[in-house]
Amino acid sequence: MRSAPWPEKCSPRPGLDAVQVDITIASICHYYFTNRHAGLVMFSRNFCSAKALRERPDFNIETILHLICLDRTTAAT
Repeated sequence: MRSAPWPEKCSPRPGLDAVQVDITIASICHYYFTNRHAGLVMFSRNFCSAKALRERPDFNIETILHLICLDRTTAAT
């Protein structure tokens, strides 16, 4: 398992509710897998292909960092 890329500077946005952030992170991950069959039909994309499973964590991390951080100087790569 790779370590999550964390930006050198991440000032958390003020007022974030840790419970809401946790629920959002769980939702981002859960939705992807529970809708993999619908995704195949709607988008003609296999959400569980080796390529998709390699790419998805990076997208999730980048999305979550955009949610949490006010100022990011190093993007997840």
